[in-house]
Amino acid sequence: MRSNVGTLMVDLRSNSLAANGACDEASLQMSALQEVIDDTSAGESAAYQSMRDYLSQVRMPAMALQSDFLLAFVQDIYTDMGQVSEKLLPLGPVVDTDALADSVAQRRSWANTLYGQADDLSDAVPLLADGLKGFADMVMGQADELQRRLDLALEYLGDGSIYAASSAYTGSLQRQQDALASVSRDPVTGAFDISVLDLSWVPQLDEEWQRRHNRAVLERYFTLDDDGNITGVRPGMEARLGELLDIVRQSLFGDGAPTEIGRLTADERYALLYLAIKDGPQMLSMESSAMQSAIGALAGQFSVQDIISRVEDFSNMVDGNDENPLTQYLAFTTDDGIFYGKDMRTSIQHKSGYGDWIEFFGPFLGMDLDTDITTFIYDGKEYRIQTWDGTYGAGIAYGGEVAVYTRDAPTSPSDEYLVMTPQDIRDNLDVLSARQTKSIFTTYESAEGSDVPNIHITVNTGGRYSIDRDAGKGNWTFDSKIVPRNPDGSKQSGYTREELSVTATLDFEDKGLQEAARNALAGDGISVEEDGDGLTATWSR
Repeated sequence: MRSNVGTLMVDLRSNSLAANGACDEASLQMSALQEVIDDTSAGESAAYQSMRDYLSQVRMPAMALQSDFLLAFVQDIYTDMGQVSEKLLPLGPVVDTDALADSVAQRRSWANTLYGQADDLSDAVPLLADGLKGFADMVMGQADELQRRLDLALEYLGDGSIYAASSAYTGSLQRQQDALASVSRDPVTGAFDISVLDLSWVPQLDEEWQRRHNRAVLERYFTLDDDGNITGVRPGMEARLGELLDIVRQSLFGDGAPTEIGRLTADERYALLYLAIKDGPQMLSMESSAMQSAIGALAGQFSVQDIISRVEDFSNMVDGNDENPLTQYLAFTTDDGIFYGKDMRTSIQHKSGYGDWIEFFGPFLGMDLDTDITTFIYDGKEYRIQTWDGTYGAGIAYGGEVAVYTRDAPTSPSDEYLVMTPQDIRDNLDVLSARQTKSIFTTYESAEGSDVPNIHITVNTGGRYSIDRDAGKGNWTFDSKIVPRNPDGSKQSGYTREELSVTATLDFEDKGLQEAARNALAGDGISVEEDGDGLTATWSR
């Protein structure tokens, strides 16, 4: 038996790319199908209701079954590639098992001949006999190793179980096709009749199915250990994963959230979210350790108060000046010891807007924050009021933020925002649905015009120093200070994420919007009261 290993690996890599592409297409079709199922704008006629029953009870499970099959097929291909790498590649670019068997036999025959010659010379020339025996041992060892590799190659070439996972779907897929072909419609009413269909193939799309599906999705992109930790990237998926991370980079640092965010498949959204949640805390821990080491090194040359004083001198020198790249691009400036954000239309914060998914990339930027979100509908728009409090710069500073974002009010249930706290998302990471990840990756735009309030923010701490600032009119304000330290360089207590909270006064030009905001905040359990022309809310824990 002869096998061209190089060609086989190329074919497997090509099959892997095609199968992964089919997975993406299935994911997109499922999302599109769900939108049709959720859309009730066409009415509730018998024909339309029967169509929705058909889509939800037959077509959607059919797509889920095909997705399960494709994911299993991808895993089988990865297994096949691993088997080829382990069992064929060590034998070279071309494997000829008959020639290998002959080579093993020749080596063993040669070794046995050498053993015989060594025995004949053992008495007369013992030194030469020992040399021949040692050489025969080497040749026999080569034969044994070649036989081991040949056995592995034959094991692979005769293994009919490599594609067992995807092959197991054959019967269900056939019954599914038979069911789809058997669907009938009443020619008069247009109603679908699914009452006589064999639906024994329909998967139960419950939480356990979602957990298996999500694990299979992750294993398209990553290798995982038993605990679900990412240990590597699948061969062939490096480029696509790089493209996905570049979309994230553009959204965080580029000229606004790109349209590609909205085009991500459910699988891609889940893989990115999982990567951020799993690796973010480790990244923050490394950044924090590096930052504390740097501060410790500086403290050996300067006193802690000297360092803080120099930062405050720089802060006062900048004096809130907007004419610098940092403020123009990142909206950050500083004055009177406060590092804060301004409502700059040129900044990436204003252009990019915000979405829940960005929250989980915060640790990669050295942030450890709590957040609160309130959404509500008013006059054809959905508004999102969000606050943050915690530490920045890998623990070197503390502070808080308040922002107002908007988007057009959703017209379909599939586009509605699902309220999930970051901890809810972390706790349910293994079973997040496509609908939930769509909500998490929904991006709101920065508020504009009359939607922008005047903001006064107070960052409450458990220590001696709070932050209190009139931020003026803007959709977002960020305010922070360096965490105060003791003479020995240790941090003073009272400035951790758990010890911070935000109070803000929001004064909207549209008092109807302000009333809607007050009602929504109160409905979310936020302490809120009218204060002059504005409303004052405290997000405490």
